[in-house]
Amino acid sequence: MGTKATDSLMGTKATDSLSLDVLWWVFAMCGIASIMVMINKFIFQAVPLPCLITCFQNFMTVLINIGASRAGVLTMKPWKLHHLRSFSVQGFLLALTLGMSNFALPKVATSTLIIFKSLTTILTSWTETALGLATFSVRAHIALATSFAGAVVYSLGDSYYDPVAYQLFFAVAIVNCCLSTYERLLGLQIDQTPTGCSCYKNLISLPFFLIFAVLTGEPAQLLTLLPQLTPVVCMAILATAVLGFLLSLCYSTLYRITAATTVLAASNVNKIVTSILGNPAFGEHTSPEAAGGIMLSLGGIIVYAFDKAGMDLMQPASLAVFAGCGFGVCVLVMV
Repeated sequence: MGTKATDSLMGTKATDSLSLDVLWWVFAMCGIASIMVMINKFIFQAVPLPCLITCFQNFMTVLINIGASRAGVLTMKPWKLHHLRSFSVQGFLLALTLGMSNFALPKVATSTLIIFKSLTTILTSWTETALGLATFSVRAHIALATSFAGAVVYSLGDSYYDPVAYQLFFAVAIVNCCLSTYERLLGLQIDQTPTGCSCYKNLISLPFFLIFAVLTGEPAQLLTLLPQLTPVVCMAILATAVLGFLLSLCYSTLYRITAATTVLAASNVNKIVTSILGNPAFGEHTSPEAAGGIMLSLGGIIVYAFDKAGMDLMQPASLAVFAGCGFGVCVLVMV
């Protein structure tokens, strides 16, 4: 993800198709996000201070972006005050989304994230269509609806159901729809590199995270939780700071070159990967019914991807990929 690769995307017209550039950033985003969710869950179970820790992660993202720009690895245009004003709404929504997500994450299985990410995706597709930001075929809309239906099937068999966490994640889905659509608009309107946009949104989010931390009493808990900040936990927090920088860069780039719905649909895939990894890592178990829901949800995303790539789903190769991925995920999440 070098300077030239990043900046070349700045001159391209944003599209809702799946080009090679989009796929490169999507794969990077999925891999980084999957690892980060796993490490964050470990951290928040050990040290339940999600707002303060996320504030540190975002602060480090800004510093790494600035350092990489100064070193010539990435480029960033001069900051402008009216850009920061535009990103203030985005910063608030980002802090609200991450704050609620990180608070609820330790209470549920990692697989549960699929439900609400699917809901966010379908809400965003409707919003982008209404605003004229992207167009979707009937098959794409049906595919996203199928993905959400699979998520609902999963929830019916979720043995880690927590009503408070579900309510928080439902709110996250709605806020995340607003956040994704707004960030897509900013990406199309603001003359700044993805590195600069990443700095804007993470910098603006810091005061909101600090306010949320105070409101939830995290500073008062900090002293009592210091003994739980073992070297392993500290290393994990530092690792997420680097991963957060990379993930923010991926999102800032993707919102400039493809539809927000496509970015969120790709995020569903990383949630499925997280489900596969989370079962053995955290001793979680997925029931056959829930595994079937995950397979149906993945199927909807695959059909959506084929539609955006202009591929014929009825071709033997496409059917083989579809069946293989669905069956493979179903087996892995049940292990």
